[in-house]
Amino acid sequence: MALTGIVAESSETGTVANIFTSSPIDQRVIIAHGYGIRVGIWSGQLEVSDGIGKHRRTRKLPKADRTVKRLVITGQEGYVTLAAMRWARKHDLCITIIDSAPDLVASHIPESASSVKMLRRQCLAGPDGPLADKGLEVSRYLLTAKLRGQSANAFKLLDNPQASMQIDHYADMLTDATTYNELNGLERDAANTYFTAWQTANVRIPWPDKERDLVPSNWLAFQRRKTLDTTGGNRNAMDPVNAMLNYAYTIGYAESRIACIANSLHPQLGYIHSDSDKRDSLALDIVETVRPIIDAYVLGLLGYGNDPYPFTRKLFREPNELLPGTLRLVAPLTHEIAGQSMIWQDHLCKIARDVAGILGARIGKTGQRSMNLKTQKDQFVNQDIDIDSILSVEAWASIRPTLPPEKASPKGGYAPISSRNTLAAMIYLRHHGKPWAHVPSGFGVAHRTLRDRRQEWQRLGIWPQVESWIIEMAARLVKPSMP
Repeated sequence: MALTGIVAESSETGTVANIFTSSPIDQRVIIAHGYGIRVGIWSGQLEVSDGIGKHRRTRKLPKADRTVKRLVITGQEGYVTLAAMRWARKHDLCITIIDSAPDLVASHIPESASSVKMLRRQCLAGPDGPLADKGLEVSRYLLTAKLRGQSANAFKLLDNPQASMQIDHYADMLTDATTYNELNGLERDAANTYFTAWQTANVRIPWPDKERDLVPSNWLAFQRRKTLDTTGGNRNAMDPVNAMLNYAYTIGYAESRIACIANSLHPQLGYIHSDSDKRDSLALDIVETVRPIIDAYVLGLLGYGNDPYPFTRKLFREPNELLPGTLRLVAPLTHEIAGQSMIWQDHLCKIARDVAGILGARIGKTGQRSMNLKTQKDQFVNQDIDIDSILSVEAWASIRPTLPPEKASPKGGYAPISSRNTLAAMIYLRHHGKPWAHVPSGFGVAHRTLRDRRQEWQRLGIWPQVESWIIEMAARLVKPSMP
């Protein structure tokens, strides 16, 4: 397997040496970079040799007692032997090759259990198939997870509760959407609100003082991204933040393909993204759920909620062969991002299992059925609830004066439903990213009660304040153990 791509060699010996002496924080990932990369088998072990100039290293992976699950190759030239590919396939090691475009050049994935029944149901769930409602359910589930994640980022990292509430509103509307056009329209509106919040927060690279006057003007601020359902829009980033997002999204796309195949799903047969011979549409569908996680990671590198990464202008370059102003990342920043691949894989594999569960086909040689959303809902609805741990007596005492008193029915009968239980249910569902229809029975309220109480508070003009409380308390809530 020949390696292709472009890599920029640092002119500073110290920087190059640092690239080949550091390792990702996640020990399940190793990075191969530079020139003359060699991946082969020696004495039964996988040997990975890489480097630039005199700075070279060789690492050996044994068959047993090995934590490494992913080899990400970002170098320019070299080779992977057939024996190494067989070894990786047999010993559950994925080899991913990414160039600086960033494009996924190749992905060598270990053999996984295939399922003809899953493939058939995946096909029948297409827009014009007899199981089209399953495809819509998959799309609704994926987009809901994406929008809830964007809402959390807007609130926690961008300090924009208004944008968070608006995105949540679009996420709630997904429940009633019955066509792909409606789903895509809501996603597009949410993306517009979300990335406007990025601009409002003035997201940018925290350049050192000595370099701020040296970088080009288009490197200073985040430039608005196009909506994610357009084609050909975001590959040629003109600012560093978008360049980082592009690279991280490509890593996520590669991991999404792996997650699909590992769960007997065909990565090309998607639902949100239209069919194309040049991409894996289902992998793109599923990677939508990890985009907010990737966004949060990139924002963390920029100093939102974490200490910022030590950025310098030499971590980015403008290749002469590309459109003027187009940016590309170079090592060690590419290694920092690629090192997150298995963390994102953990999330994507769960999402892929959920998609398989929605489609409902049996997977694996044992014929075991993946847990579908109904089973998950039943487990969530029937769990034990401790309202005091969700909305404490002290917190409720500070909120209570703002809310109107509960009204008893003029016809008598049951006592009025507690506003505290209603508010606690809203906080809990918000924290777990669940729709109101999934409200656990332990709260003693129905989803219709949540809807009616919200409408009442909207009429009284206090809903924006109540929703701000819900968002703030949901963000602070410690997730209890769940079945």
